[in-house]
Amino acid sequence: MTEHCVRSGWLERRKGSKKGSVKSYFVLTSDGSLLERKNSTANNIENFSIKNGDFQAFEKNQILISPEDIKLIFDDERDRDDWMRDMKRIAYPDCGAGMFGATLKDAYLFERERNETVPFIVRKCIKKIKEFGLQSQGLFRKSGKMTMVEKLKESFDRGERDALERGDFTDVHSVCSLLKRYLRDLPEPLIPFNCYEKVMQIMQRTLHENETIAFIKLQNTLYRIPLCNFYILSYLSLFLNEVSVIDGNLMNDENLSLIFDSYFIRPEIDDADLLACTQPNRQKATAYIIKKARKLFPEEKREEDIDKLLDENCSVQDLKDVIRQQRLQLTKMVEEKESALTKVVQLQTKLAELMIN
Repeated sequence: MTEHCVRSGWLERRKGSKKGSVKSYFVLTSDGSLLERKNSTANNIENFSIKNGDFQAFEKNQILISPEDIKLIFDDERDRDDWMRDMKRIAYPDCGAGMFGATLKDAYLFERERNETVPFIVRKCIKKIKEFGLQSQGLFRKSGKMTMVEKLKESFDRGERDALERGDFTDVHSVCSLLKRYLRDLPEPLIPFNCYEKVMQIMQRTLHENETIAFIKLQNTLYRIPLCNFYILSYLSLFLNEVSVIDGNLMNDENLSLIFDSYFIRPEIDDADLLACTQPNRQKATAYIIKKARKLFPEEKREEDIDKLLDENCSVQDLKDVIRQQRLQLTKMVEEKESALTKVVQLQTKLAELMIN
């Protein structure tokens, strides 16, 4: 198999406790080699292997490689984290490592090969929270133990899928904080940036004019987002809907929206003033999605919503949107059935081969 470059760039390298550093060109390859060169086209000076996982984040902008005791120094923490994520994926290729900060598309492609649609860490955290029970006051509002959260994050990021099952783990708030950390580190919110204006328009204008039309338009918009976003958004929204109806935890849909609004939807421009002024409407949208989750993401589309819309004085465009939404849902159902049929054929083929042998 031909190995390819996963990441490359100029980095500073420091050996052991020496104060001085040398700037070299480094290339990370898919076979787990970290090549050091004088420039991008020169021969290799050193070849470090990271396949055994002997590396860790060090200080704010460094990676420590053992046992060589080499420190790689980056321009900033974000650059360091990008390299760390790729190194973890290569070191632990079969475990879904490097999940924090990875795109939902990458997570979805990994899970799809295992007949899943939602990132493992999201499923695992929600399962654990349900095991603790949803009655704990301040679920998601109270912070967990940060040292424990960081330890769990590092474990999951190294592909240790049983991290929540070790020892006598009893802190539900740390699990909630871990889930929030995963969502916070995503490069894009669950509702993609290119849908932000559409959702905001629905929540600011259409909802006040006609809730039935607003609901249909919102559902239509959510059904258009990529599958990788749709599956986690629906999964998480349905879970938060469960949380919101438990009186004991004091976390209704509005309280949850104060926490999850930026994870659900935010503008692409990362500006503090813009985030502050749009926050009320983003919280309104998040609370609405949580509250209406069972209708927005039903196992089967309910005809009653369409019947209501047909009774309304709605525009041609509104009806076109509903028709388009129904087509999208049918397409999604067909894709899933085709995928299931393909797997059945593969199993039948394997069975036939075993019987012949």
